[in-house]
Amino acid sequence: MDIALALHLSARARQPHPLPPALYLTEILMAASQSPTTAHQNLSNGSASPSPSPSPSPSPPPSASPSSSHQMRMHSREVSDGASGPSTKRTKIDAVDDTRFIRDATTGSCIYIRDATSDALQRYREPLGNLPKSTLSSSLDSFMCTVEFPVPSTNLHSAIGNSWLCAKEATRRATFEACAYLYNAGRLEYNHFPHQLTTICALSQEAQNGLDHHQRLPTFHTIFHEDPIDPGTDQFFATVFTVGEDGSRPVRPFVCVTRRPFPWILQFSVAHENLRFPIEARRSAGFPISITRRRWAHEFSVKLLRLASRDQSFGPNKLNYWIPPTSPGWTPTAEGYTPHSAFIDGDNLIDWDEVERATVMEGWQSDDDNTVQFPQQAFFYPERRRMGSPSLHLLVSVSRRHQLPPTSGAFTSDPRKMQQEYLVGRCFEPFMSPTATSFSYTPRSNCDTVTISSSMIDAVHLLAPIMRHVDEVLIIIELNWRAFEGHYTEESMRSSLSTAFSKEGQRLEFLGDSITALHMGLSLAVTMPPTSKLRGKLSCLQANSTFAAGALNCRLTEWIFDPPSVLPRNKKKANSNLIPTSITGVRRTRTLKTKAVADVVEALIAAAYVSGGHALAFWAQKALELPIPNIVGSWAGLAAMAHLALPAHDTADNQQSEEALAYVESIVGADLRTPHLVGEALTFSRVGPDRPPLSIRFVGEIVYKFLAGTRYLSKIAGSPNPHVLTEVTKLIVNKKTLVALAASAGLYVRIGLDEADEDTRDECIVTLQIAQEQEGEEAGREQRQPGMYWLTEDIAVGKSFDPVRPLLGALVISEDFSCNAAEAFFDGAISSTLFQDIFTTALSQRLYIRQITSILSVAQKHFKHSYASSY
Repeated sequence: MDIALALHLSARARQPHPLPPALYLTEILMAASQSPTTAHQNLSNGSASPSPSPSPSPSPPPSASPSSSHQMRMHSREVSDGASGPSTKRTKIDAVDDTRFIRDATTGSCIYIRDATSDALQRYREPLGNLPKSTLSSSLDSFMCTVEFPVPSTNLHSAIGNSWLCAKEATRRATFEACAYLYNAGRLEYNHFPHQLTTICALSQEAQNGLDHHQRLPTFHTIFHEDPIDPGTDQFFATVFTVGEDGSRPVRPFVCVTRRPFPWILQFSVAHENLRFPIEARRSAGFPISITRRRWAHEFSVKLLRLASRDQSFGPNKLNYWIPPTSPGWTPTAEGYTPHSAFIDGDNLIDWDEVERATVMEGWQSDDDNTVQFPQQAFFYPERRRMGSPSLHLLVSVSRRHQLPPTSGAFTSDPRKMQQEYLVGRCFEPFMSPTATSFSYTPRSNCDTVTISSSMIDAVHLLAPIMRHVDEVLIIIELNWRAFEGHYTEESMRSSLSTAFSKEGQRLEFLGDSITALHMGLSLAVTMPPTSKLRGKLSCLQANSTFAAGALNCRLTEWIFDPPSVLPRNKKKANSNLIPTSITGVRRTRTLKTKAVADVVEALIAAAYVSGGHALAFWAQKALELPIPNIVGSWAGLAAMAHLALPAHDTADNQQSEEALAYVESIVGADLRTPHLVGEALTFSRVGPDRPPLSIRFVGEIVYKFLAGTRYLSKIAGSPNPHVLTEVTKLIVNKKTLVALAASAGLYVRIGLDEADEDTRDECIVTLQIAQEQEGEEAGREQRQPGMYWLTEDIAVGKSFDPVRPLLGALVISEDFSCNAAEAFFDGAISSTLFQDIFTTALSQRLYIRQITSILSVAQKHFKHSYASSY
């Protein structure tokens, strides 16, 4: 009877039938679940009797168990059209281009589409129990994975989802987990992102390197498969797929938007080698969408994904890889989710705040009459205009219509229309993208709509900054886990990788330079003899070539951001051989000089320090393979080496050393572990050149520069250029500045000196006090901060005040190189009295000319713009 039923179904499949494909599948599967006699009678009558909804734990009839029904379907493929019993397999037909057949993912052979659909749907309708899970394996381009389907308890109608579903769509939906999702994600990433291995296949290979983190799993979505202008359907359905890693940490969901409901399915799993990823799908209710919005959303999706994949032939029927389209803090609930969380909503599709931070402002002007204030609302809601504040103003620049080329069609004889402004997306070539598209917004006065033109200006992208942000996110996540085990924060990593091409905001580079000088200097101080030329060796270690060599060792040059808007123009290419061709593309080669690479390395060290302090900065320097002598992995380890390298020595005056130590410890608020170093530092003028204080002075010098740079210069409002910060630091570490600091802090009364030096010291103190009083009175009258009066005074800079730097070095060594004691003394005895005024004055003097130049430049541009618009 099973064979007879199979023959009837095979013959029925070849005949035309009035039922839709999905209903015909329903008829077949419902018939298969019944007894052979009843099923044959129902099919003979041309209809299928509806079966009642199954109970929560239904038991299949003995005559129609899952295994017997599966055998029936498999056996039906092996019988000929006219046979009445078992026979050989039917002959293979040429079904490559036949739409009735699909290619099996495992064997490569063609399968009749209704047979495959029946297999897929049967997996969802079998009752729950202790039966083994059904699996579907796929082998695509040597990539093997297995999808484990559950055995849910549900009626057939819910399993199919809706009677509108055709057999082909049901097949693709049921098998997309194994075929489309994994295959397309892997193919796209391996072909177009050779340096990013974020597929599940890579997770199994490099799971020990942190590549299995939940933020790095790939996602994808599908877009509209039907004609976007078709007015037949005004409802869309969104489905959110949540991926769980080994059933624990959730991953940000990926979204699929269709014009028909997605099939209802329970949680399934994707397994590859020793990894297993459970996936759960949740559906939304249908939500209406206007024809205009559907058209723009469709074009937006296609063009955006073309930019993402660099595939100009990408169409709406292709699957593709994409950044999660939902906001990071949003998670679906069991009851579903609201329509605004679907893919086509711009606010959840793109993090506009991140886009603003990733874009440089150029030429923005506001005009209430002719400017779209809220571009993303104008894009997704064309019927609205001028809504809210310009949160996307950094994405666009403003030009006059008369500045367009004649081919743009924007010229008109009406002078009033020539004065209208329009918004043009900033020109940007995406990372590793050989081609580009065009977008521009053209607001019209006296009109409530915004038209979008894609042919006005070539190579102008409104969406290109979005793609830049996408590439930056991929690079940040990949490099962070591949090289630094995820220790960096996203913001600091982004700033570091864009340091080499930034005009402003390179404070991370300055901070990194100070940190590397500190670490390298301390390593030299405890490993080299005291008589060595430590400053010269430190200068060699901090050369740009040293950092560039470390960057090449770990292939860092592949990850550096390259905004073309700040690249040098009309200059010869330098060091282009450092960049792989697969990264730069064929249209242009990035110009990365040694200085640019070194800046990025220094910024990465600073980002490590910001993310985890000195310990992580030490570790990052080791990961970047910087040649620091005998570098250790911890701050305490370096301190142990320092204690061995700097043994105790007798001081010239023990009594005065004890008084000076008590004075220092009262400021620090702790008992120092190595008090003899403090005593030697304060009697430095009496210690010979071959004694340990030579190393202590070197340590104190780099510590002083580090404290000055990190605790004050990095806190300035705005983003001064590193060159300005360096110039300010030179003024702060000037010898006369050290004299003023020592005098202001009262250190001169604690320093042990010979009688011959005391007269010179007292004369210097009096001179500084008089100059300070005069400068304070003059600054009060002029209502400004006191200036650096000591730089203009003729004061004797001798050995009387040299112990300022050795003292800081001794304090660092005494506290296991934690800088706690040095920072306490620096804040309590030195900076609180004078240092803030020094910093403010020095910075204002250096930035004054730059501020004036900037003001004149803006005024000049405004004058030219106004002058040109008057004609």
